[in-house]
Amino acid sequence: MKLRFHSMSVLLAIVALVAVGFGAVPVRAAEPGEFFLDSAGTLLGGQRTTIELYGGSVANVRLSVGGGTAGDSVRAALQVDGSPSWVARTGETVWGYAAIPAQRVMLTLENT
Repeated sequence: MKLRFHSMSVLLAIVALVAVGFGAVPVRAAEPGEFFLDSAGTLLGGQRTTIELYGGSVANVRLSVGGGTAGDSVRAALQVDGSPSWVARTGETVWGYAAIPAQRVMLTLENT
């Protein structure tokens, strides 16, 4: 029984090392004009989702909404004091500007 437990521990350690090696993503700063965050998905009526990001600069914000029915809209808000929120309806693209602090920031998207 002891041999089996030791073998399993070694296997788990190897799997953990391999997972860390393959899961590590190099971190780099966004270049001027490059997307800082590019996300696409589906929000059902009334659904809300939050995206975690790290900033440290000012950013132009583009919010586009496609699909849905006429009158559907999505509200985007940075959870930072003094930050504006943006609302775009189906078929619209809304542009904005925000200062994103060099810390963990939450971006909330809500299908209103």
